[in-house]
Amino acid sequence: IKLRWHYYFIIFGLATFNSEKTCFLILFYLLIYWNIHSRFRLIIFATLQVLIWIVIKIALANLFRDNLHFGTLSSWFNLTAQQNIAWLFYPMNILLLSSIYGFALIPVLYFHQNIQSLLLRRLLWILPPYFIGMFMVGLFQELRIFGEMAPLVWLAFLCLIIGSENQKIMVFTNQEIEGI
Repeated sequence: IKLRWHYYFIIFGLATFNSEKTCFLILFYLLIYWNIHSRFRLIIFATLQVLIWIVIKIALANLFRDNLHFGTLSSWFNLTAQQNIAWLFYPMNILLLSSIYGFALIPVLYFHQNIQSLLLRRLLWILPPYFIGMFMVGLFQELRIFGEMAPLVWLAFLCLIIGSENQKIMVFTNQEIEGI
């Protein structure tokens, strides 16, 4: 399968109208193609995605500027860090937060070095900025905000369960990724 980048950028733009979380696709792109695309191409493609994202967010803010609270910076990012800090002071909430992905995140973070796939280990680096981003703009008690990362976490967890010998079927080479 050969990826046609112009289609990707169109779909990226359309998806950005639906959710600001598309900014994390830029990180996915950088981590997947880091050793495949030239640094120049990485910078151009990442910059193009950032510009598409910013232009759409500014256009939406201008379009809805007369709506209550929509045209302000706080409407772009309803900063919730203070609420999340207060929520985390309750010990039961720490347990609840740990339970996302069926507690699979804990072993994935602890044993990530046992995952054979360099690509998958590299993609796990998206989790810290994602959690920090959600800490700033999402409400932690709404555990659904973490759903976008479920496939990544569960794939990593599956690799840990099946063991290193059976993971060989999940390791992609640069040549296989280049074909995408």
